[in-house]
Amino acid sequence: MKKLLPSLFDDIILEDDDSYNYSAYKDGDSYLIFAYQDSKILDSLSKKGIKSSQINRVFFAQSEFSNISTAISIDEHSVLAVKDSIVIKIPSIMVQDSQDLYLNRHQLSKNNISIEKYSHIIDTKTQISIISLVAVFIIIFSVELFISSSKVASIQSREESLFQDNKLLATSFQNEAVLKRLERTFHEQNRVREILSIIFSHKVGKDEYLQNVEIKNKKVYATFKLTSSANIKSTHEKLKNAKVKNHK
Repeated sequence: MKKLLPSLFDDIILEDDDSYNYSAYKDGDSYLIFAYQDSKILDSLSKKGIKSSQINRVFFAQSEFSNISTAISIDEHSVLAVKDSIVIKIPSIMVQDSQDLYLNRHQLSKNNISIEKYSHIIDTKTQISIISLVAVFIIIFSVELFISSSKVASIQSREESLFQDNKLLATSFQNEAVLKRLERTFHEQNRVREILSIIFSHKVGKDEYLQNVEIKNKKVYATFKLTSSANIKSTHEKLKNAKVKNHK
């Protein structure tokens, strides 16, 4: 699953940008997926006077404060609040009430990440101990990994067949982006048809007529040949309300 995480951010992160790491955890019936940069986290903490050697684990506000009912003040200008189940940072002037943040009273979740700490040096003895421990885990889980990989291959094969049969793109984010673009085009074209209907159904007097209609840059331009001042005024008001440009 971890290999698929970068593809979920295709519409946000450039394909050749390898500065991001990814993390995910299950939240009820769905998964929360994060893209983050170690360097930005370290820079932000450094500005607060926290050295990289002091960092053990990093927790996301989303996993720690998604259930808050009142905004939490994190500094004199900003608060954490929940909007549509997403924890966001907003200016404190946007909320009426907020409470102070007391991390010593907060029970941290099990959802956290480790980031690369350049100033932390591991001696040879410790490295040997870590490698030995990892080797033990590899042996224990090797059989389970073999079985799981077979199941994953089968699932991926069926997933690829499904996408090919339905001519879908690689990710749901890409398919949703295409759908939104088509819906936007539909609404724009439908609006143009409505405006054209208003123009062509507009009644004018004798010896008066529609000279030209042009659609340019998603705007409709209409030119009328009018002689009556009353018709000029009524046509102007009608086309103005319909947002038709350059009407005469």
